[in-house]
Amino acid sequence: MQQQGFSVLEILIALAIGVVVILTATRLLGVTAQSHQLERGQSVSVEHGRIAVNLLERQLRNAGYPGCLPASRRNLLTDGALPHRPPVSAAGPWPEPMIGDGIAIRRMRSLGSAEITDTLASGPLISLDRDHGVAPDEIVLLVAESGNRCVLFRHADESITALNRGPGDESGTNRIPSSGYWPLQGRVEIFVPARTEFAVQPGAQTDDTPSLVRRRLHADGRREELVPGVRAMNVRFALADDTDGAILSFVPASQVADWSQVRAVRLEFLLGSDRTPEIWRPAQPLSVVIALRNIDS
Repeated sequence: MQQQGFSVLEILIALAIGVVVILTATRLLGVTAQSHQLERGQSVSVEHGRIAVNLLERQLRNAGYPGCLPASRRNLLTDGALPHRPPVSAAGPWPEPMIGDGIAIRRMRSLGSAEITDTLASGPLISLDRDHGVAPDEIVLLVAESGNRCVLFRHADESITALNRGPGDESGTNRIPSSGYWPLQGRVEIFVPARTEFAVQPGAQTDDTPSLVRRRLHADGRREELVPGVRAMNVRFALADDTDGAILSFVPASQVADWSQVRAVRLEFLLGSDRTPEIWRPAQPLSVVIALRNIDS
């Protein structure tokens, strides 16, 4: 029986079909890989956005925290200032440019508790059983363990184991209360003012991917990168109407005349948008509104 092979034309047609199949499969694999990369990038962006929102929401919930009830507080500062007020304000100026807006958050933070070594501290000097961690001339709040008394003043000397609520130097760091100093005894909790600022700036990495950053001005004030992939942040503030206390529309910082009237904050993030060699990952918006709790403290 005579055997016949494929003709040249048939071989060429088969080769052409094979090439088309291979090219089509390669292209489909590339599209699938890009789609997977896009989905993964979007998932990462969403996760970064969630982290950024949770971080700032936690900070804003504690904005304006006074450390003790206002009715229990005696303010010895000569100017009567409250260092935890206003709870929020515009941030800056920063050494490096911000992408969008920044926000500053104030509160009182705890340095822990200590025991008063005197049976009853009724004068300006309050001796403690440990180093208190308060710098000279730094504002400090002492809160009695019972919570029924707290005193706000500037530490009037350089002692590290005793706090001085006296008048200090000639400038009058603290006022002398006409009714005498409140006597304190037992355990007290020590609070100092905290101011933290948040913004979005180009990252420190070689690709300059923007990141959410912060500066803790109550500490060393250095720049700390927190969440990468946050491209921009816009901040809007809701003000209370003086007549009935109702919240008005959200406005930028430039339109806030009185920061004590701020009742809520709206944060708008732009996430993702980092470029890879194969694909452009589109930016994703994310918005959240956070009401302030400590507005009457």
